[in-house]
Amino acid sequence: MQKYSLRAELAAEFLGTLILILLGNGVVAMVVLFAKGTPGEVVHGGFTNITIGWGLAVTMGCYAAGRISGAHLNPAVTIAFAIFRDFSWRKVAPYILAQVAGAFLAAALVFWNYLPAFHAADPHLDHTAGIFTTFPAFPEVPSAGLLDQTIGTAILLFMVMALTDARNQRFRSAALYGGRGVQEQRPHGWEHGLLGADRRADLGRYRRRGGIRLGPAPVPAGIKIPTVARAG
Repeated sequence: MQKYSLRAELAAEFLGTLILILLGNGVVAMVVLFAKGTPGEVVHGGFTNITIGWGLAVTMGCYAAGRISGAHLNPAVTIAFAIFRDFSWRKVAPYILAQVAGAFLAAALVFWNYLPAFHAADPHLDHTAGIFTTFPAFPEVPSAGLLDQTIGTAILLFMVMALTDARNQRFRSAALYGGRGVQEQRPHGWEHGLLGADRRADLGRYRRRGGIRLGPAPVPAGIKIPTVARAG
C-alpha cells in the first residue's frame, strides 16, 4: 500500500471533512431556509432529504480522502483508532486540527452561499443556528442529551470497528458509506435534531495504520453506480 506524507494525509482530511460538511449543512440549509412555516409542511423532502443528503455527504467525503488519509473526517474516529488500533498518536492532534479547519471553512461557505436566504428567513440571525449545530431537545434534562450522544457515538464506532476488522467479512461497496450515514441519522438524532458533523465518520477496509482504503466496487456490467454492498 502506498505511503503518503503527513502533509498529504492532513490535506485529505481537510478536504474530505470540507466536502462532508459542505454537502451536509447545505442540504439542511435548503430545507430549513425555504420553509413557509405552514403546519405540517414538508420542504424539499424534509427530514428524509436531510438524511439521504448527509449519507451522500459521508460517501463523497470518504471517497475524497479515503485512499490517502483513511478518511476519519471526525475526531471521535481518529481517537478511537489511536486507542483501539495502531493509528499513530502523533498524528491525532494534526488530524483533528485539519478536520476542524475543513468543517469551519465548509460552514462558512454554506453561510456565504445561502446569505440572501438567511436574511430573508432570519433577518436577525437568531433562530437558524441549527443549520450548523445542534441543541438539546430537553435542555432541562442534560442527562438525556448525554445519553443520546453516547449511544449514537457508541453505535457509530462499534460499526466502524466491526466492518473494518480484518477478521470480519469485508465489504467493498460504496453503499456502506451512504447507508451508514443514513442509518446514523434515523434512530439516534431525536434528542438534538441531527447529530451533527462531529460524529459523521468513515466505513471501509481497515489497514494497520488506521482508517480506510477504498477499493473498486464490483458491480454488474452496464451499471455505473454501485448500489448494493457485496461481501468480499
